[in-house]
Amino acid sequence: MTYEEAIDELKSCLNGAIYVDTDYVDGITLEATRLAIEALPKQVPMKAKVSHFEHDPGWGCGKIQCFEYHCPKCKKLIDFEIDYCDGCGQRIDWSDEI
Repeated sequence: MTYEEAIDELKSCLNGAIYVDTDYVDGITLEATRLAIEALPKQVPMKAKVSHFEHDPGWGCGKIQCFEYHCPKCKKLIDFEIDYCDGCGQRIDWSDEI
């Protein structure tokens, strides 16, 4: 099952529970189901947004290439090769970087 299929199934269960006016989906609260629907997309790895710039550190070596990495969801500055953004929880995909 893919992440997208799981989300669709959870949404279908949630809609069914609302239709029959219950607080549970197969023994799980509606709130837990809503939280799972919100959290699951963050588990799908996304590439970090990379920006590069030149910087002169003033050591007499001239300009050097610098890179910054930002979360693709919340745009927070992130450290290279972290697994998840500490701002929003988005999983980061570092494959094929630099």
